[in-house]
Parts: sequence; C-alpha cells; structure tokens
Amino acid sequence: MASAYTSALYVGNLHPDVTEALLFETFSSFGKICSVKVYRDLLTRTSLGYACVAFFEQPDAERALKVMNNASLKDKPLQIMWAHLCKDLLEEDPDDDYSLDYDLDYETLLD
Repeated sequence: MASAYTSALYVGNLHPDVTEALLFETFSSFGKICSVKVYRDLLTRTSLGYACVAFFEQPDAERALKVMNNASLKDKPLQIMWAHLCKDLLEEDPDDDYSLDYDLDYETLLD
C-alpha cells in the first residue's frame, strides 16, 4: 500500500454545491478511497472551492489525476494536482486545538 501522502489529490475549482459524497462517487471509479474532505469556511460552512481526495493506492490516484484534471463537475472544470498539504485529512494530531473561546466576539476574531 502506498503512503497516503503520496496518493492524495488536491481538487480545486469546485462548484459551491459539490459535497464529499459527490466527490466520493465521482472518484471511486478509479479505486478505493481512504478519505475525502471539502474545505469549508469556519464561520459560514460554505465551500472554499477545493478538496482533498486520498486513495489507498498511488496508481489509482495517478489514473484519477490523468482522467479528471480539467474534467467538468457541475459545469466547472476541475483543477487537480498532487496534494502535499492535506495532512489534516489523513491524520489528526491530538495536540492541535482549533477551538475558540466562547467569550470571543466577532470584532476580536477579526483582529
């Protein structure tokens, strides 16, 4: 089995309505997927327009990259490349604490 770091794809230029389920359905024809994540705005939960799709096997990811780069999904051409910054998709670090203080107000957050 290939390292998840060498079999993860960055999928960009996503339509705002693209979900993890749709990406899973779209990319699973290339091989077994270990994880999918659409990145979203922390406050609004709207899509940021990109995702990571990680395969268990690197040859599956290579096929997906070749076939799906510039392919249309919801009338937008996908921009696909190797993902080198999807570590948070593939493993969680228990030392990472991204929670916000409940007393934090919007103006302070913007500072």
